[in-house]
Amino acid sequence: MLVEYSYHDRVTSDFVELAKKLDGELRGIFGEVQSSYDQYNTLGDIKDVIIARVDSKSVACASMKRFDDDAYEIKRVFVEKEHRKFGIARGMLVRLEEIAVRRNIAFLVLETGTKLLPAINLYKSLSYCPIENFGPYKGMADSLCMRKALRRG
Repeated sequence: MLVEYSYHDRVTSDFVELAKKLDGELRGIFGEVQSSYDQYNTLGDIKDVIIARVDSKSVACASMKRFDDDAYEIKRVFVEKEHRKFGIARGMLVRLEEIAVRRNIAFLVLETGTKLLPAINLYKSLSYCPIENFGPYKGMADSLCMRKALRRG
């Protein structure tokens, strides 16, 4: 399977559609609890988007936004079910990490659901480490926050 990745410096219509699919899937997993996360999953601050395409069809997305002076936050990572386990999410994350490194960003942070074991395993395999839940995720039992250092020092 040939996967093509494209970078966008803004939210695109493909990204919006894939994010809606992600929201639907998360509602199926977490139920009504997911609605308490909706306010943290808006797309307004996102400036860096990766779209993955297979046979010219958008099948996956990942993005990031500024978190603070030293970090970006990974947001809205999603791969359609039939395209999972082919390394697409890893490919998108590596591309986002490369962008952050070029910008001299020290850390990437993210929040994921505690029930999303494949995602957690992927992040751990890419050297993301669990950290105390940050910001709006403090005290949320269904959240796991992680961080990856991109530079030493």
